[in-house]
Amino acid sequence: MQTFSYSAIHLANADFGVKGSGEKWRWQLYAGGQSHADYLDGNDERVPNTRFAGEDAKGILGYSYDWGYSNLSYSFSYHIYGVVEEADLNSEKDKEEDHFEREFEGPHHTIQTHIASLRNLFFTGDSKIKLNLGFQNNHRIEEEGSEEQMMLSKITQEEGDMGEQGVILNTFSYDAEWIYPVFSEGELTLGTQGQFQGNENEGGRILVPNADMNEFSGFAYLKKNFNKFLFEGGARYDFQKIETTEMGEPGEEAYFAKIDKDYNTFNGAIGGSLFPDENWIIKLNAASGFRAPNLAELASNGVHEGTTRYEIGDSNLESEQNIQGDLGITFVSKIAKVTLSAFNNHINNYIYLNPTGETIDSNDVYRFVQTNADLRGGEFSIDVKPLD
Repeated sequence: MQTFSYSAIHLANADFGVKGSGEKWRWQLYAGGQSHADYLDGNDERVPNTRFAGEDAKGILGYSYDWGYSNLSYSFSYHIYGVVEEADLNSEKDKEEDHFEREFEGPHHTIQTHIASLRNLFFTGDSKIKLNLGFQNNHRIEEEGSEEQMMLSKITQEEGDMGEQGVILNTFSYDAEWIYPVFSEGELTLGTQGQFQGNENEGGRILVPNADMNEFSGFAYLKKNFNKFLFEGGARYDFQKIETTEMGEPGEEAYFAKIDKDYNTFNGAIGGSLFPDENWIIKLNAASGFRAPNLAELASNGVHEGTTRYEIGDSNLESEQNIQGDLGITFVSKIAKVTLSAFNNHINNYIYLNPTGETIDSNDVYRFVQTNADLRGGEFSIDVKPLD
């Protein structure tokens, strides 16, 4: 068990852990928490509502045997973060508040997360099977604080607006791989990955709509060692589907039209490492990649309180698709290691946030847009060891 107190920044932190193991079983438990008062600026003045606090817990149970192993883990976290607003910075009353105050009466974010995962590895003859399953529940709430909530009570009574933002995101993920040594000094991997997500709003203010998202992929990867040359290559198919719920009234702020989009693509990679002699290593790779636009990029229509921007998505965004090539040359001797590398990455339909110069309720408006982009770069380094 560990307990710390930082008087300079008024942070209290405590951790507790215990673990044990046997011939086949092993387990571990952990719990901790922290509480932080408001920061002080360079003039030793309190910055209102910069306090935060949190609690964490984790448990692991593992089993190992000749056929492989299985690990089950669960973690929980509950964190609260104060939100600094311009009105608080200009309020002398807030600045005079006791620096040790830790109550969250002003605007704050609450984030609660549950994560459960099961990781397995099975040996069957010469092959291996990996199977990983996971579930995550993320609950995020943004509250205006006690005084603001009282001011919003009339809106709550008249319009049913909760005066806060609340989002629940549930994710179930899976990852399965079969690894088999198809020939000497080489192996083949076949696998699939995917996840199911559900996004649900429970607050009065909405940034992204309710949505269901599914992802699936299948891939094959081959690796073979030819003494002085290591070959690697693979291919992958991805499919993603996103479907949202129509929310709000057409023509008004915070309106979300229904979206039903499918994205799919094939990608691949090929490359290798050449070892001419004990001093030289040459690496050359080429690959393509893919990323479908996410829910925020497609459907945002509201103020992102973390950035105070009014963000607007575009339901017509296309998938990002890239092609990249890279080359690396390394020379190694007894006293030095010299490395030279370069890469070029071309991205079609690159997605980014673009300022429009407009404002909505004093918030700057940003829109998600896309264009083609190129990323190029290189690196050169020398490590010298003159003496043994």
